[in-house]
Amino acid sequence: MSQWTHVTGIIRIDSMRVKHKSLLKRSLLEFEKNIPEGSEGPLSLSTEYTGYEEGNSSSINIGNIIISGDLRDYDDHMEIFNWVKGSLKVLKGKGIFVRSIAVGIEVKNKSNYLILQDKEGVRVIHLFLEDQSLMKKIK
Repeated sequence: MSQWTHVTGIIRIDSMRVKHKSLLKRSLLEFEKNIPEGSEGPLSLSTEYTGYEEGNSSSINIGNIIISGDLRDYDDHMEIFNWVKGSLKVLKGKGIFVRSIAVGIEVKNKSNYLILQDKEGVRVIHLFLEDQSLMKKIK
């Protein structure tokens, strides 16, 4: 039986710089480095450009990096956390401002995790214990 890990997330990139599309593309390139991979392939990444530089948006949000995928034979949520955290550190070093992060990780039949950014930095939260009876009590 295979071990599956399901990942869904979004990372908001803000900027007041002029070349927004290239900034968003550079951000995506950082996340493509060392991307977590299961036995059938890596996570999928895409960008959503908000059009700030054309005046189509009233915010400084230039776009989002979207993370999704199902990793087969994979159960290392901390590797995903370290990948996100390491990529964000590189972006910050290049002057790219990450407004917010929300990445959900479900290690099938084990646990769920959420990667968030707050005033303390980037952290991973363990949502449910491995004992699935806790999930039944919450429902």
